[in-house]
Amino acid sequence: MNSSPCRPPKFLRGYPDTNSLNFSKGGEIQMNKKFWFILIAVFVMAAMTLTACGGGAATEQPADDTITSEDTAAEDTTDTTEETQPEEPADVTDTSGAMEDVYADVDPAGQVVIFWHQHSRAREEALQEIVAEFNNNNEWGITVQAEYQGGYGDIFNKMLTFMNTADAPNIVVAYQNQAATYQLADALIDMDELVYSEKWGLSKEEIDDFFPGFFYQDIFPSFNNMRLGFPPNRSMEVMYYNMDWLKELGYDAPPATPEEFREMACKAASTPFSGATAEGSMGYELSVDASRFASWTFAFGGDVFDYDSSQYSYDSNAAKEAMKFLQGLFNDGCATIVTERYGDQTDFGQGRLLFTVGSSSGMPYYKSAVSDGANFEWSVAPIPHVTDEPVQNIYGASVSIPKTTDEGQLAAWLFIKYYTSPEVQAKWAQVSNYFPVRASVAEQLGDYFAENPAYEKAFGMLQYGTTEPPVPGYDFVRDMAEEAMAAIADGADVDSTLADLTVNANESLAEQLAMIPESPDPWSKVDPSGQTIVFWHQHSRAREEALMKIVDEFNNTNEWGITVQAEYQGGYGDIFNKMLTVLGTPDAPDLVVAYQNQAATYQLADALEDMTPLVESIKWGLSRQDQADFFQGFYNQDIFPTFGNARLGFPPNRSMEVLYYNEDWLTELGYDHPPATPDEFAEMVRAAAANPWSGATAEGSRGYELSVDASRFASWTFAFGGDVFDYEANQYSYNNEAAVAAMTMLQELFADGSASIVTERYGDQTNFGQGTTLFTVGSSSGLPYYQSAVEEGANFNWSVAPIPHVTDDPVQNIYGASISMPKHEPERELAAWLFLKYYTSPEVQSIWAQASNYFPVRASVADELQEAGYFDANPAYAKAFDLLQYGHTEPPVPGYDFVRDMVGEAMAAIADGADVQATLDQLNEDANANLAEQVAP
Repeated sequence: MNSSPCRPPKFLRGYPDTNSLNFSKGGEIQMNKKFWFILIAVFVMAAMTLTACGGGAATEQPADDTITSEDTAAEDTTDTTEETQPEEPADVTDTSGAMEDVYADVDPAGQVVIFWHQHSRAREEALQEIVAEFNNNNEWGITVQAEYQGGYGDIFNKMLTFMNTADAPNIVVAYQNQAATYQLADALIDMDELVYSEKWGLSKEEIDDFFPGFFYQDIFPSFNNMRLGFPPNRSMEVMYYNMDWLKELGYDAPPATPEEFREMACKAASTPFSGATAEGSMGYELSVDASRFASWTFAFGGDVFDYDSSQYSYDSNAAKEAMKFLQGLFNDGCATIVTERYGDQTDFGQGRLLFTVGSSSGMPYYKSAVSDGANFEWSVAPIPHVTDEPVQNIYGASVSIPKTTDEGQLAAWLFIKYYTSPEVQAKWAQVSNYFPVRASVAEQLGDYFAENPAYEKAFGMLQYGTTEPPVPGYDFVRDMAEEAMAAIADGADVDSTLADLTVNANESLAEQLAMIPESPDPWSKVDPSGQTIVFWHQHSRAREEALMKIVDEFNNTNEWGITVQAEYQGGYGDIFNKMLTVLGTPDAPDLVVAYQNQAATYQLADALEDMTPLVESIKWGLSRQDQADFFQGFYNQDIFPTFGNARLGFPPNRSMEVLYYNEDWLTELGYDHPPATPDEFAEMVRAAAANPWSGATAEGSRGYELSVDASRFASWTFAFGGDVFDYEANQYSYNNEAAVAAMTMLQELFADGSASIVTERYGDQTNFGQGTTLFTVGSSSGLPYYQSAVEEGANFNWSVAPIPHVTDDPVQNIYGASISMPKHEPERELAAWLFLKYYTSPEVQSIWAQASNYFPVRASVADELQEAGYFDANPAYAKAFDLLQYGHTEPPVPGYDFVRDMVGEAMAAIADGADVQATLDQLNEDANANLAEQVAP
């Protein structure tokens, strides 16, 4: 992901953190008429009292931006198979997202899109220009009608009236808490279906260009991780100050701490600015507002909401200290209350006011006020704070898409996509003075930064951002906070006032939560604490050591006291046989390595848990962004249509069949590249068999050494343009034309002595390392062992290449066991999932990939490996990694383990001279007979 100024605390985590409340999804709620009438009545009556964020005509003024819510040696593939997308080579590196493209066939042509917004005057003019440009140039003939509907409060009230009706707009500006309120009535769409649409959505590069804290702010775990909005801009609370006045008072910098702020404000109150154009002298003028309350609380090291307990915390120590600090300023005559709309701007411009706190979007208006007034040097700074670094309140309404029609929703998204494109964002930022939401836009703002140094200074503070609570009903709580703040400014007891505010705010929150049905997440109330998890695996030696370190780290750091016991159980075949004896018993492990065909076999006995509800769990699962980070060919490989699309496994790593070759020997034979086609392969194999390599450290010369294995059979059949399974007929196809051609080529190489069979375990690695075998085909996970064999043997230049193929592009056999979850008690299953989630996290995947030489299953890990220099240090691994785009898989059908034995026997017979067609005909008959037995009711 591109670097951004957003730091790891709450702001970077965005709404996946701040929405940690256990709300339930608003969709699928069928509310009765009485419930709906009461809901609307409560909302409308309360909304009528909104003052902080609703607006008059001057809605481009900064107060309108105030938030209104918010092994063993090489891998033994004898027991392997794979994936669920075999009809054509699967692009396993695709990261377009894990969801169906529901808009793929929707046509947005000719749609009229109504966009309700709050912008007026200069901003509305700029928005209308953007809209006109889109209307004139979009290829679908979409017409956007941008309609000013008043301030945020006005729009909120109108939406409560018109949502879920034909009069609802197609796009509406909404703060996060407002979107959450609308979604109580299932009134908004999940925009992630559009954002991640393969046809209409954003690319990974485009997504990475968004500041993460902005991009993820509209995702609501409380509504099943739905994206209820999309960010077009953001603003931030800043402190405005008169630098010329500060210099007159003897200061060369704005205040960094509250005490410095108090000293300067009080001094200014008694020492008027010499350049003032009006009477009076004020140190600080407070605009009573819930966002001011939050900003000062943040600056004192606290928050107005406790995200652990899911409760408002207006009576926290930090909030009390902040309000007592402000009250002291009022008591000492160093601060006053703003008495008219934007009066603080006016007073600041006239030189009567040293400090004010407000939205960064108000900078053009402050600039005008100063130019029209005392014309002094001014700028912005962080809110004075007691924390080591500033904590800046960042807010801004997003745009949501109300439910209308698929065509209208898609058309609305296409405008939003245009609206948030870098070119349009650059224009919008300069006209609106909002911050852009995409990092690349900053590169286009060099001249604007130079002309507006205060904007540039504020832009640099984005890294310190945090946010106000995005919970339903925050609009109503804001009124309470403002009343309390005004009372405190007027002398009310801080402790008791904030205690009452907290009680009232949480009562309001409880009322809101009572409107939400119980969470649809079946895992939300399961407690995994203290569980012991048994994990059966096949790793040994260095890989087992690395796995045990990962397990120990999880055991020592996980917050639930879960203990994982990772137990080596032999190879894949050993584990498969053991599993068949313990399926459905208390002796079954909690996690077990399993190829897809093995998982399918276990599921014939209904022995595995469908992991989809865990993966999608609101409380425990993966976010849409995490899911999209997985290589989709890997991620979707364990979903079985034959078992109701159940997820019967989860991928921790993958490998691929590759051609290993001795580059020095090829050069000696007169070739400057590895074979690309079977004919070139056969030619080079025969040349090597007749011409031993001069650098060999042992006797003998083989062009190709074949490890008899069903995966080798599949790999060569793929390379000849075929498959070993017909997915339309749901039958094995071992006797197809491609398989016959592949086996015939190999048989001819055996017949003339150019190729031989591996006679001992990993003998091909040994012979390759000694320089007596030119080519082998094996798993990419064997790269470290080949490296060792070469270094301990003839020490030559070697590499890997695609399997020689007749197809236009390579077709590479990709495989790797996933981890399945045998059925146990829910507490154990959840604990097992939490370890799996940890095991497949980017940080652990990076460690595991480098230690195991497996391919990681997450795209972001590839970036880490590149940045860490792992690809440069391991060029053969990098070369193999680049072949992932050509991935194809073996059949994930029940009983494939047993069929693999048949394939090995047939392959050995063919190598020994048996008739190819007859042998494959018999193999195909036997394989399909076995399949019929497996799938029989």
